[in-house]
Amino acid sequence: MAAYFFNDFYVLLLTAFDRFLLFALFEQELLSVVMFLIDFITLSLISLISYRIAKISYMVNQYPWKYQKSGFFSYKNK
Repeated sequence: MAAYFFNDFYVLLLTAFDRFLLFALFEQELLSVVMFLIDFITLSLISLISYRIAKISYMVNQYPWKYQKSGFFSYKNK
């Protein structure tokens, strides 16, 4: 549960940095709420999918006698 909180926190920081880079390099609007939400949702989806794939990979590689991959986002007991 804590991993998801930290994920949201770091995605929020990454989104703010992304908005600043777009403002500084491409002269886009810095405080656009709609674009901030679009960036936040996009980065959240990417980070949550990446986290789940990494967790599945770690579990299957760390405990090969106990777990096997049953799909792209899941594992099961042997």
